[in-house]
Amino acid sequence: MFRLSLSAYDPNDVRLADQKAVQMGIPGEILMENAGAGAARAIIDRFGAFKKAVVLCGPGNNGGDGMVVARHLLTAGVDVAVVSTTSSRAGDSLGAERMYLGAGGRVFVSSEFSDRELLDFIRSSNLLVDGLLGTGSGGPPRGEVLRLIRLAGDAGVPVVSLDIPTGFDGRTGALLGDKGDFLSASLTVSFMALKSGLFFTPAFDSAGSLEVVPIGVPPCSVLPEEPAVTAIFPEDLPFFKPRLGSGYSKADRGMVLVIGGSDSFGGAPFLSALGALCAGAGWVVCGVPEKWSTCYAPIVPEAMIEPLPVDSSGSIVPEAYEHLMSRYGDKVKAIVLGPGLGRSEGAIALVGKVLSSWEGPLVLDADGLNAFSALGMDCSCVRSKVWITPHEGEAARLLGKSSSWIRGNRRDAAEALGKCFDGVLLKGRNSVLVFRQRMVVCCIGDPNMSIPGSGDVLSGIMGAIFARAGWSMDSAIFAVGLHAMAGQSLALKGRGDGILARHLADEVALVLGGMYR
Repeated sequence: MFRLSLSAYDPNDVRLADQKAVQMGIPGEILMENAGAGAARAIIDRFGAFKKAVVLCGPGNNGGDGMVVARHLLTAGVDVAVVSTTSSRAGDSLGAERMYLGAGGRVFVSSEFSDRELLDFIRSSNLLVDGLLGTGSGGPPRGEVLRLIRLAGDAGVPVVSLDIPTGFDGRTGALLGDKGDFLSASLTVSFMALKSGLFFTPAFDSAGSLEVVPIGVPPCSVLPEEPAVTAIFPEDLPFFKPRLGSGYSKADRGMVLVIGGSDSFGGAPFLSALGALCAGAGWVVCGVPEKWSTCYAPIVPEAMIEPLPVDSSGSIVPEAYEHLMSRYGDKVKAIVLGPGLGRSEGAIALVGKVLSSWEGPLVLDADGLNAFSALGMDCSCVRSKVWITPHEGEAARLLGKSSSWIRGNRRDAAEALGKCFDGVLLKGRNSVLVFRQRMVVCCIGDPNMSIPGSGDVLSGIMGAIFARAGWSMDSAIFAVGLHAMAGQSLALKGRGDGILARHLADEVALVLGGMYR
């Protein structure tokens, strides 16, 4: 199902693959030659004819790759100069430098020039090639590498990065140093396979277009059988389209039960219900505080409203679950728990009751997540097939971290959550899905989706797809992608700022209908 170009591997997996290739009899210098030659071809194909390029080369193999790129650009008639952070190379990198110099290339050691001289030199070029670090660094940039990052950032020249833009972690995409100490590329050329960090923000937003070049060994013979991460783009979503059956009766489409609402957030469960209906659920039951059942019902007249008793704080009491199951238990195929539920003791007790009783698919969202955090994250009592859907603030509470840490370390955060839950959706820019040992990044969406109620609509969509197609990673991918495609579709229609969550839900129905024509 997955295209190799959209699969990514951890840097350590690729390093081991390089070692396997050498053990197969392919010398390291040949691998480097193939990588650099392929990158040079990709650069010429992308940028066409240009007169002058500067190649920034760090001390390691990424710098050696840069030397090969420089030689092949020189051969193609480009005026090339290398700015190196070191005057002393070793191994394959040294061999690449010698061949470049032998072909008439020029190497300037950065420490021998002032900032003004280097900046003027870089600005005189049409293209900058970033061969400073690649995936070979685990710490913040420093010394001459850091100096060149800052100078290149001020130069305003298009950048091509080799493997991953300098300044980002190759596995997680996290920023390695201080804010601003990284390079932003127009094109990133990866060798043999994309590196997993490229799909995660903030690296994704600085990588530009992504391209893979071969290095002379079949990837399938040296890389792990399964990629570390897979990315989903708009063109991939139809591959995850579930077989939804005939849908000639509401029962075929499944019933979704939404439980939520409180004095502070009365409308949230109704937005979830709207999302479920627009994603094709056969029935939607909205279990909400009695006080709000008549106020918000007109928002979704297609849903069945079930007024529920509340405690003194206005939150639904735990006994309400038994009432709902007595009426609908044999029909319910999925539950959405938490939208607008509140954080009272009664709400926390209700979440504990549902999680320990319901054995089917369950989307745990919003205040449902906060309640589970208050329950001590005890997964031993959970009987439901839970898929959690935290945004960065909710993930921070679940993990005892800050929201800023979650934002900068999205892969690590998703993996940590995956140790407790089978299904995880970490919402945000490039939402991350984790299901047991599988990780997928959704590279679809638009900033117009960062609006109140967007997550409520998404939880309803997930409930509908789980009810119709079963609880699985593919179902979750399709639901998340459907929501993201709706936002992207609205943006393409000129609906950027100012949309409402209900507009997203309406667009979901249109996107979904287009896929099943």
